Amino acid sequence: MKLLKEKKIFQYIAVFMLILIFYVFFRLISPQNTDGIRYAMLALAAADGIFILYCRKTGKLNAEILTEALVYCGLVMRIGYMLITPCTERIAETPVFDASSTGHAGYLLSLIQNKALQPDSCRPPLFYILGALVSAPLNSIIGTDSPEMLADAAKVISTAASCFILLMAAPLCEEAGINGRFRAAAVGFTAFCPSFLLGETITPDMLAAFFMTLTLLYTLRWFSSPSWKNTAILALSSGLGIITDISAGTLAVFTCAVFLWKCFTDRQSDKGRKIIPEFIVMCIVNISCTIYTNRLKGVPDFFTSQSADLSDHSYFQRFILPDFSAMLASPYAGSSDYTLWSYMLKSSLFGEFTFSIPSFISGALLFAAAVTGFTAAAGIICGLFRISDDNSQFITSAACIIFTAWTVSFCIRYPGTHSMDFSRMTFLVIPGAVLAGKFCAERTGKAAGTVYTAAAAVYSLFSCLVYTLFI
Repeated sequence: MKLLKEKKIFQYIAVFMLILIFYVFFRLISPQNTDGIRYAMLALAAADGIFILYCRKTGKLNAEILTEALVYCGLVMRIGYMLITPCTERIAETPVFDASSTGHAGYLLSLIQNKALQPDSCRPPLFYILGALVSAPLNSIIGTDSPEMLADAAKVISTAASCFILLMAAPLCEEAGINGRFRAAAVGFTAFCPSFLLGETITPDMLAAFFMTLTLLYTLRWFSSPSWKNTAILALSSGLGIITDISAGTLAVFTCAVFLWKCFTDRQSDKGRKIIPEFIVMCIVNISCTIYTNRLKGVPDFFTSQSADLSDHSYFQRFILPDFSAMLASPYAGSSDYTLWSYMLKSSLFGEFTFSIPSFISGALLFAAAVTGFTAAAGIICGLFRISDDNSQFITSAACIIFTAWTVSFCIRYPGTHSMDFSRMTFLVIPGAVLAGKFCAERTGKAAGTVYTAAAAVYSLFSCLVYTLFI
């Protein structure tokens, strides 16, 4: 089964069914035997590595085979980590399993037990609705009605979203014109980015990242080939993204701007006039979803009540000035990391938690992440200057810049460490990896490509080791 043929929706359905089956069997057979799952993850990852080495030795290894092998291993990591991590762990907001509580678990239980949304909630509802829809049949099969298990089942939605994002990595590389080792490096970085594992919780962050990634993919496809099919998928993905998390609205606004740009550049032809109805449909859907979401007032208390206050630091300190001492002091994000970029980098690896990991492993992972992140930043900046000769690169870069600007504005409004957690910025991983690959591919013969692919390989290896053996 070639999972990289993104157009075949049955492959996405197959992955979703596999997630459901593994979740049910794990809960029925041995829900406490997490060591067995860890060993299975490690064995499958090792087998995948041996397969890659075998193909290389026999001369059969190419970019397509390597990319598929990385995708398979990434799926194993995602599904396995979801099974061994209950919803009470690796989540910054401590769950309260009561339908009247205002947290993620409370919102889910309100839908599952009371069949109604919580009144006066400030959370967009789509993730919780989908979580409630899968929880009922899964827990009826498992035979439990405990509040913790009812809420825990919603993880399958986040896991499915994480897997679907991985399946879209290769198509995004294709849209950007990236092939060979840089395509494999971009897919590998996406496959093993810990943020996708840590995001497999009962929060809407991963589902929002999925809809934003889908919106970006079809924005690129629509720009190169406008059609009602691409418009319909765009309207659906951006609209559903908005009612999953308000941050997805940044991509919706961006896509409408791309429509206007296309209308303007083709204004002298029939093609430009045909785009206008598609633009109107996009605006109607996005405005309707935005109006609905804006009815949800406020922000969860967690952003202010359980987060270290950073308002005593200037904007220059928080968003521009690098803090190398805090970066080198620890690989884990903490209250001493008041700069956005340091906190983003560290929380993309370990969330907002601290673990007992050998320092050389955590340090190597942090260094590899810094190298790949710097390359991605260079790719994003360079892409902004390609508006005239590479529209896909410019659009991808502009999407990253606009989303980053929204992130900075959010951190200004809520000046706490939790606002800088990378879990809400996971969307940036794929376009960043793609643009890093594009940046290196355009500099043939220079050291940038070698350094990037080596850092991506180290990043993938150590991430796999950390999340199978130590976390």
